[in-house]
Amino acid sequence: MSTFMDRKKWKKTKKYSNILLKDLEIKVTSEPKTNLVLCNAGLLTGISEEDVVNYFGHYGQIDNVVMVPKKSYCFIVFRDLDSAIDCFASMTLPSVSSLSKDPLYILYVEDVPSKHDLYKNYSCIPPGVIIVENFISEIEELLLSNSFDVKDNSGQELSHRMVKHFGYEFDYSTNNVNKNSPLPEGVPEEFNFLKERFHENNLNNLITWFPNQLTVNCYLPGQGIPPHVDTHSAFEDPILSLSLLSDVVMEFEKCDKQNKASVLIPRRSLLIISGEARYYWTHGIIPRKSDVVYDAVIGLCTKSREKRISCTFRKIRTGNCYCNYSIACDSYLSSHTQTPTEEAAARIENEFVHKVYENISDHFSSTRHSPWPAVRNFLKSLTFGSIVVDIGCGNGKYFDVNSYNFHFGGDSCNKLNLICADKGMEVFQFNCLNVPLKDNVADAVICIAVLHHLSKESRRIQALKEIFRILKVGGLALIYVWSKKQNSTSYVGKNANNVNKSNFSPTINKYKDKSGIVLPIHCNKTEFQHIDVLVPWTLRLKNVEETQYLRYYHLFEETELEKMCTEIGGEIVKSYYDDGNWCVLFKKS
Repeated sequence: MSTFMDRKKWKKTKKYSNILLKDLEIKVTSEPKTNLVLCNAGLLTGISEEDVVNYFGHYGQIDNVVMVPKKSYCFIVFRDLDSAIDCFASMTLPSVSSLSKDPLYILYVEDVPSKHDLYKNYSCIPPGVIIVENFISEIEELLLSNSFDVKDNSGQELSHRMVKHFGYEFDYSTNNVNKNSPLPEGVPEEFNFLKERFHENNLNNLITWFPNQLTVNCYLPGQGIPPHVDTHSAFEDPILSLSLLSDVVMEFEKCDKQNKASVLIPRRSLLIISGEARYYWTHGIIPRKSDVVYDAVIGLCTKSREKRISCTFRKIRTGNCYCNYSIACDSYLSSHTQTPTEEAAARIENEFVHKVYENISDHFSSTRHSPWPAVRNFLKSLTFGSIVVDIGCGNGKYFDVNSYNFHFGGDSCNKLNLICADKGMEVFQFNCLNVPLKDNVADAVICIAVLHHLSKESRRIQALKEIFRILKVGGLALIYVWSKKQNSTSYVGKNANNVNKSNFSPTINKYKDKSGIVLPIHCNKTEFQHIDVLVPWTLRLKNVEETQYLRYYHLFEETELEKMCTEIGGEIVKSYYDDGNWCVLFKKS
């Protein structure tokens, strides 16, 4: 029995040692220290600093307790070594205590993290965020919360929370509104008092307008909203939010990922998001049943959430946005994006397609295993002995789908071709703009996830013409390209909290070509906001430092690929949408 327990203790010690080293670069030690880490007892398990002091104080004088945000462990520092040894000895083996429902493990550590570094996000306020506490009275809060029936049929269920719109419907997939489709019901009269209240709080210089759009969200404990930036061109500055019935912590993050802030929004307060915070910080609420809050006296602690109603007020903007945050501004990006010249297009593809795939080929290949079912079915449907050309074959995952076909092809990436050749596949290197094959040689052509890497329409059409040229009369070609519409696909997906990531607004940065072409950098796993973007690929290989590369994509709108295939003379056999891809099967008549 003791051998089993020793082995279990060793495994747990190793596990927590790795976690602490990865999270905080803190080392576990077997040498007795005054510093201890309490595993399975932390803010994530609902434990407060006060709980730790009350539970462990009888072992001796405690000099410091460090609670770690969003973690299930915390640190305790005793004044003298004997107290720490007594605490460690009594809790060496796992035991279920009143402090934690899970087995509690105590380990010695070389050091403890700095409270200043851990808590800095809880004591800073993003520039432009203003909180006016007690903006309304308790009576006004009760009247307003009772005036909304968000459970009726006019409400919208979104990410398991109830939403109702007034004036204009806020579209969570784009963080925008359709300015040409106002709702029949404007901002309710119950909010007419806002004008006077703005004046009473000396906010008239900041809020010079009366809102004409209102979104009411009803949150139950455990519900939240993904981080987002309200579209610049859609709304004036600032954005206002009135909180009813419960406090909540709102998470802010700067678009360059350099700063974060967790801000407590008290009930009955007015949150004003203006200036830099409005245009260059995302804001959102993590789905959870309690929040971690910072108290100047007791430090970090948890605070349970209750039902909360938020009233978000906006003023519809007429015209473009002219803010000072151009790299995150849709007005700026749309006005500074232009069609590249042939020279610029070739340069973009060389830098953000060809060079990138040479660098990521091994990692890319390791992530590409299973053929798309519809592509597999197409290849299996071909007649015995069909000659199939695979343009942009990648790691060759479609070569062996139908052994009765003669399947060959290639890629512009030399390293991907070598991967295929090592598997015994018939490949050669070429660019899809100039396929080195004779006319009318293929019974079928597949071109899967290739055309969207071409940065100009004329070049995409040229690639389709090459496909059409090498097809025999009566031959079939199947084309797949990425769609701008990604909602609820495997690419967008859902996160662990079951909040649809399509509601996330991308953190927009940009690349500017020397010819003046501006390409926004997309935030992975979010709905696309632009047609031409750079999509990050994070290279993760054993013994290789993690590196991020940017791949160019043109995102196709509905019917765009179909029209191009028709333009080059193809007879459309089938056109469909397949998990984030527009797909066309055409015939050469």
